[in-house]
Amino acid sequence: MQNIDRALECIRHNETFNDYHCGNITSVYSTHLTSLKKHAATIYTRNVFFLVRDEIKEEASFSICNCVQDVDRYTYTLKRFGFENLTWTTCFIPSTNQIQCSCKLFETS
Repeated sequence: MQNIDRALECIRHNETFNDYHCGNITSVYSTHLTSLKKHAATIYTRNVFFLVRDEIKEEASFSICNCVQDVDRYTYTLKRFGFENLTWTTCFIPSTNQIQCSCKLFETS
């Protein structure tokens, strides 16, 4: 029983610590898309915000090399800095708010 009590105490401590940081500490926004990061910091917990922040940092290495607008969709071709031979195709359908990507990241996350 003592081990269970210690484990619960640890979980409660971590939750209280995270609640305190989410409500009382503002993050430093060191890269681009500052307004997006500020918004993410207000709606996500601190741990989830760190995941979103890392994705935003990663996004900075991509550039759009082609954009095609069809009747119901936008198709983007992306390249990553330093990997010019690799391209990814992302399709956005505004009517259904659906995103499809050749890497399948949007479908799996």
